[in-house]
Amino acid sequence: MSLILTLSGMSTCGKSTLASALSKTDAFDEAVSVTTRPMRAGEVDGKDYHFVSQATFDDYVRDGVLIEHVRSHHACYGVPHFEVERIRGNGQSVIMVLEPEGVSSINNMALKSQDNLITGYIHTDPAILMDRFFLRIAKQVANGKPLDSTAEAKRLHTMLTVERTWVGCWEWDMTLMNLHLENRQQEQVEAFVAMHESGATFEPLARKLKNTVKPEAHSLEQLANMIVSQRYNPVSSNEFYKALLEPMITAQRKIRYQEGEPTLSF
Repeated sequence: MSLILTLSGMSTCGKSTLASALSKTDAFDEAVSVTTRPMRAGEVDGKDYHFVSQATFDDYVRDGVLIEHVRSHHACYGVPHFEVERIRGNGQSVIMVLEPEGVSSINNMALKSQDNLITGYIHTDPAILMDRFFLRIAKQVANGKPLDSTAEAKRLHTMLTVERTWVGCWEWDMTLMNLHLENRQQEQVEAFVAMHESGATFEPLARKLKNTVKPEAHSLEQLANMIVSQRYNPVSSNEFYKALLEPMITAQRKIRYQEGEPTLSF
């Protein structure tokens, strides 16, 4: 019985890289999502995404074509049942890169159909996340795209206030760590391929998303200024991440001491 493997984690954690590595084996293939966003230069319909109109996407939702979907003011995304059927028809296991809400939807489907499901969360050291965040910016600048500090601040704000809560909002079957270390990703790929080839089975469990508290963060303007400063006058990634956490630490202190920092009297 083929597996359904979901991979989740913060931006730049390496989930897409792992999914790509698994897709290069004969054992796995990644489910191609449906989206309403415009196709970008170099993208291929049916390979990068199934590009559809808003009307078609709405029909897919109405007719139950999508296992899970998300909507935003920018675009809509969803994983279609026909992608899972295509991959399984080839005798392969399925990879899906999802946010926790999508994992919950897939889990509900697996409970009904008793599918063979594994949910994986990729944990990456914050300093490495920051290194990759700025490496991505550096590559864009090198390719002639100017630094958009406001857009990058929004992305960083989402990482700090939304994605940081993901690890605790679901009872993950597996937590994958240290994939940045030499040979560690390849070892994980081989472990998943071995699961596929052995016919390993995993019974889905009834689970629900847990409520989480949204962490405090700097304003978008402050984050944009911090990004520009780090880009041109960098400190260590650990120092930068510590500065990012300052509003959260301050909020925790206020909760603990009510009036802020305690004062010492002699």
